[in-house]
Amino acid sequence: MCFLIIIPLLVRSCYEPVDGCLDRDATNFSVSADFPCANNDCCTYPRLAVRAAAFWGGEEMRFDTTYEDRVGNAFQLSRLRLYLSEIQLPLDIGSDTLIPFDSVDMRVVLSPGDTIDQTLNSNLVLIDQTSSTGSLLSTGEFLETFNATELDFRFGFRDPYSSVVPESLTSGHPLARQEGLLNFNDGNGYVTVKIEYQLPAIFADSILSHEVYGDLAQTLTLPNYDAFSLGTILTIDLIIDHQQLFEAIDLSADSAALTDDFLFVLPQVVSISSISQE
Repeated sequence: MCFLIIIPLLVRSCYEPVDGCLDRDATNFSVSADFPCANNDCCTYPRLAVRAAAFWGGEEMRFDTTYEDRVGNAFQLSRLRLYLSEIQLPLDIGSDTLIPFDSVDMRVVLSPGDTIDQTLNSNLVLIDQTSSTGSLLSTGEFLETFNATELDFRFGFRDPYSSVVPESLTSGHPLARQEGLLNFNDGNGYVTVKIEYQLPAIFADSILSHEVYGDLAQTLTLPNYDAFSLGTILTIDLIIDHQQLFEAIDLSADSAALTDDFLFVLPQVVSISSISQE
């Protein structure tokens, strides 16, 4: 009598555990990872971004069009640059505030001839308007999800950011040396606003510029939006109303008067048009 004997073949496979991001608030959270990467250094997080469009009243501003200032001076705006810093989102529950984080090494001036290298939160953007549409500007990462009702920021800077050495930063950073200087190395630090414009009736075709120094706090109410989701970029679209700005100033006035007018009206000309998640 014959018997068929089946002997199962046992094959031991080699399984190698996978390291990955195990933080559920990260954009690259991995459900297949077995162990977290060291200090979760591989994790990337949602970011806050702002975008600023140029308007003249209810219409997109045209940088090839002539407008009038408060006293009727005809002008054409070539460029407006504006720094925003200390951007944060107060939460709608409790007293906590979420601050975007982007750690960057910078050199800071302590006194003439004396500098120190510091790692600072690069929570700032440089709005650069030469057309009606704005570029998407990232401010930093959020390490958790949230609901917020306000957007807080400052026009310009406070120390130590106003004392940063532009050459200590890589090209493309908002505080790096810019075409048409924004830090004149004269002890005043960075400008808050710089405009470049023409007054054809007074200075023919010359390109004029004016720099404004100083910092101002600003709070804007966020429109309704869905709760901030995991793995997204929260984009806040701003409008800068140049009609409100330039119809409140006299471009032919002296520098001190022009600066005073700018600082007075600036908080009134920026608003939020929309908020989205991408």
